[in-house]
Amino acid sequence: MSKVVATFVFTLSLISAGLDSGAQTFELSKEKSTVFITGTSTLHNWRMDLKMFNCVADFVLTGNRLKTIENAAFECRATDLKSESSLMNKKAYSAMKSEVFPDIKYKMTELAVNPSDNTNFSENTKGLLTVAGKTNNISFPVSAAMSGLGGKTTISVKGETELDMSDFGIIPPVLMLGTLRTGNRIKVAFSLLFISKSDN
Repeated sequence: MSKVVATFVFTLSLISAGLDSGAQTFELSKEKSTVFITGTSTLHNWRMDLKMFNCVADFVLTGNRLKTIENAAFECRATDLKSESSLMNKKAYSAMKSEVFPDIKYKMTELAVNPSDNTNFSENTKGLLTVAGKTNNISFPVSAAMSGLGGKTTISVKGETELDMSDFGIIPPVLMLGTLRTGNRIKVAFSLLFISKSDN
């Protein structure tokens, strides 16, 4: 059974690439893909959604089997994180030192694949995350599932992890003259859906 490497580069618009003649081209579904951060405060929980990002990765397929993801890397602007509060946004950007360190970056360095069947797998990933100019090793689980939708091949990729802002030298934002203090612990989560442009 031959190996087919389907390579894709995705943004919030169409991205594609192929490593060989059998590669497939995928398009990110904007309506069904999300990346966001949630946290707590002394008054209420909060959420910031990522409005734009770039990522590169290789989908590795063996026949009809989704084998793994390789060479994953992610990048976005800190100021593309948006909450419903403009004041919260301003404080968050300041805390992340976005004027000096505008980019947030992640590069996967290692993964362990635990196949569950021909179309699904779960991974324990390790990588380097850079926020506010500081880089740390992080690890978190990722799951991926391949299926069909209207004659197209779809791949869903999901994952989440919890982080401490202080590990990146970020002081949790304080608003309303100290009345609202955000918690140090945050959760980062993503759910991405990719749809093939054509099936060979």
